[in-house]
Amino acid sequence: MIARLPAAAEAVASAAEELSDRMGGTPSESVSQPEMVFAATVQKARLQMATATGELRRRLLCCIAALTVCVAATWLGISVPSARADTSPPSGGQLPALPAPESIVEIGTRVADWQLAQSLQGKGDQAFRTWITSTFYTGLLKFADVTSCEKYFDATRREAESNGWQLGDRPRHGDDHLVGYVYGLLFRRYGEPQMIAPMQARFDELAKLLYNEPLEWQNDIADREWAWCDALFMAPPTMWQLSAITGDPKYADQADHLWWKTTDYLFASGERLFFRDGRYFNKREPNGSKVFWSRGNGWVVGGLVRVLENMPQDDPRRERYLRLYRGMVRRLVSLQQDSGYWRAGLLDARRGNNPSPAEQRCTLTRSPGASITVCLVATSTCRPC
Repeated sequence: MIARLPAAAEAVASAAEELSDRMGGTPSESVSQPEMVFAATVQKARLQMATATGELRRRLLCCIAALTVCVAATWLGISVPSARADTSPPSGGQLPALPAPESIVEIGTRVADWQLAQSLQGKGDQAFRTWITSTFYTGLLKFADVTSCEKYFDATRREAESNGWQLGDRPRHGDDHLVGYVYGLLFRRYGEPQMIAPMQARFDELAKLLYNEPLEWQNDIADREWAWCDALFMAPPTMWQLSAITGDPKYADQADHLWWKTTDYLFASGERLFFRDGRYFNKREPNGSKVFWSRGNGWVVGGLVRVLENMPQDDPRRERYLRLYRGMVRRLVSLQQDSGYWRAGLLDARRGNNPSPAEQRCTLTRSPGASITVCLVATSTCRPC
């Protein structure tokens, strides 16, 4: 079983062992219980990771997949039935028991079934290719792989076929590239060339471009450059995966160049955090601190996980990404609130003493893998979210 884990999950586990030494809607409160179960699982597993077995790591991967499904559902404003779970905080220093994989899978399955019945209704033929829906389907396919649930592969394939395996309509906009990650996952399962042919043709054309514009947020720059931090989740993993599938390095090479162009512009090295875009350089929180959007930084961490998952272990560029990854997640853990949550503005804990439902959640979990990464990699002080 351990051999089936994605490289990114293995990287998280290895890091934990070493250290033993844009704008979503209001989430349903009913989703908070699965998330709390997930957080409790992470807290328990963090202490056990140094001697973790293949079975424990399999459970962790189930958690990641289930959380991805839950989070994607909340983006689309979909309520899911509450799960029966003991979500009370640990008492007497004892951590809650690790939930059985079957209970985690059951929660994820109910959310996925609800999502599939509701998410695309009345949204038009192109809804499948938006970044919101694409995020859900990337998580759904991971969940399907873990649970060996063929109906989720079938449902995703039907939607992809009905869209002709096309990317979004904006040729260079990062948001419109995320659906390509879905096509890549399906190709890896079925191996049918038509699944990636339109995407490959698009990126072949983009590979000829220079991408030499400045990244100031003006003149619709997002249509041509990765000028906002969310883009690092939307586009680079798709390009790295395409190189891994085809063996052609040019897609990964371009993604690498553009990743560091965006990072050089938006990453505040002293804070180890990303500005959302250039408009935020001079903005300040009510307490006078710089404005770093928690969900935007979650997108970046999620993008890092997926890039690393698709990058060869011996790629000489890998260590640079790992340094960024480790620095960010350690910083993010230091900013977690006593309540267990991160504020929308990471550096102003006072903003919103009575946070909205959207802020009451761990905003970072909106990027699949970000919360598991933060809790496992950084310190032993991570609190349940």
